Amino acid sequence: MPVQMHRITIEPGKRGGKPCVRGLRITVWDILGWLGAGMTEGQILEEHPDLEKDDFPAVYQFAAEAGRRAQISWVWLLWNDAQPYIKSVVYGHSACLRHNRNY
Repeated sequence: MPVQMHRITIEPGKRGGKPCVRGLRITVWDILGWLGAGMTEGQILEEHPDLEKDDFPAVYQFAAEAGRRAQISWVWLLWNDAQPYIKSVVYGHSACLRHNRNY
């Protein structure tokens, strides 16, 4: 069954622009937090009757994609922020790897 990512909406004026489920005021992060706290999908559905069972795969897919994007960004930031450290500790000289300049 294909995941229906259209179930996740982002509206600037709703919940601070966080990703919500089908325009509800329930964010992806709310649902993941409840699951992480030990609630089951069934318990969440009982407490939040506006949610549907088909919302959960969309939440999981959105979180997975967000994690992939964050990992790529983190690696890029880590590499760029770590270059002075790499330059001074690993190589022991003043040549910058990215710009090939001396400092």
